[in-house]
Amino acid sequence: MNRKLLGRLKRLCVPDLGEDEYEKMGKDDIPANWPDHFDDALEYLNKHILPHLKFTLNELLLSLVINTACTPKSMASKEPKHADVIVQMAYMDQLCLDGYAAIVEYAEKCKVEFDRNVTVRAPKEVIFKAGQLMQVYQNDLDFTFQVGCKMEPKWSAPQCVVSRDRNPYKLKTLEVSTQLHEAQEAIEETWGEEEKKVDRVEVVVMGAEGNEADMLFESTELVEGWEASGSPPLDSSCVE
Repeated sequence: MNRKLLGRLKRLCVPDLGEDEYEKMGKDDIPANWPDHFDDALEYLNKHILPHLKFTLNELLLSLVINTACTPKSMASKEPKHADVIVQMAYMDQLCLDGYAAIVEYAEKCKVEFDRNVTVRAPKEVIFKAGQLMQVYQNDLDFTFQVGCKMEPKWSAPQCVVSRDRNPYKLKTLEVSTQLHEAQEAIEETWGEEEKKVDRVEVVVMGAEGNEADMLFESTELVEGWEASGSPPLDSSCVE
């Protein structure tokens, strides 16, 4: 709507330019006398029929009666009856419904055109299933020149598909869905404890003196020393 307002102000302030000159003119190039034409530009927008709604803004906001004969002045000067008010409210609701139906019809046409362009190119239509991971692309960053948006990532973090209702998807972030991650950590911790127990029993230090019980005792102390230091000594070797 702001683009239409600026376009109308350009034509009202400088009415003798061509279409190419209007396209090149930026908002900072509009002459300083634009406040003198501001009311005319607003009146034009309010009375302009919106192609997708098929109504003007005044007709939708003020519920103006259209396509009917004007009310005679003798009847318009009288106080409206309760039945007339009910009829006007019903007409207002129907007018809003007609505008909504026009928007839905336009959206359906856009969808058909979009689907037609998608299906003729690889990989054609892609449907995600529940449990799959996907990323959301912020295409609005492709059409902005703000400095603060230059370093923002265009792709979101991986998200899990919960369900699908025709075209819309219900997603949840992996930070919220931690059940699988917690289960994986519990399994890894259990396996790690079992491996430590096996190491304490099976590790035999090569070249150690003494009987088998002494070697088993020495290997147990050696493994515990490794766990405390975080790394095995360089001059020792072991076999399973």
